[in-house]
Amino acid sequence: MNKKHRVGIIGHTGRGGYGHYLDLAFNGVEGAEIIAVSDPDESGRHNVLKKTGAQNGYANYHQMLTVEKPDITVVASREIGDHLDMVLAAAEAGSHIYLEKPIAASPLQVEQMIEACKKKDCLLVVAHPWRGHPPIQKTAIPLIKSGKIGQPRFARIYGMGGVHGGDQLFLDLYPHFFDFLWQLFGQPLWCHAHLTQDGRSVTPTDLKQGVEGMGLVAGWN
Repeated sequence: MNKKHRVGIIGHTGRGGYGHYLDLAFNGVEGAEIIAVSDPDESGRHNVLKKTGAQNGYANYHQMLTVEKPDITVVASREIGDHLDMVLAAAEAGSHIYLEKPIAASPLQVEQMIEACKKKDCLLVVAHPWRGHPPIQKTAIPLIKSGKIGQPRFARIYGMGGVHGGDQLFLDLYPHFFDFLWQLFGQPLWCHAHLTQDGRSVTPTDLKQGVEGMGLVAGWN
């Protein structure tokens, strides 16, 4: 029988939760077995244990990593401010990592994550589910790359407003769109942006503290 990859999940009910259902990312995946869940919130922890069928629950993710030694760690919480410590701990334990986005609170933190994973020869994969979405991988990308529909000259993607408007949307949901465009057209040569607030250009006085550890953001609806 082929070895199953042992999966541990790090979440935090009431503080980033489990992102966009990352607690279920490995449910039913062939070759994977969810063995443990870490969540400081007892009720949330037991709920995810029940949903995933994992046997062991922990209030402290360091303890889970030490005791369980998972092959793969799912960093499921959306709380960006916690991602760095969680990723560094998982990498130090020698575990590959499946990470909810946004990746981190700053480019420097991303570099720290990359270096830690390189040091331990661990893979760090960001949760971009379109990477495995059949209509995109088997239809859209092959059509464009083969030239069957000609040479695209322009692409436009729309987001949404509400509580995730402005920079929060840019950090939280747009990584999916940027990754999609990257897959379709390759690495960008240059980029620019213009951020507005109430129909005018943003100024430093428009900055506000974002949610889930995002830091200062502007351009809210």
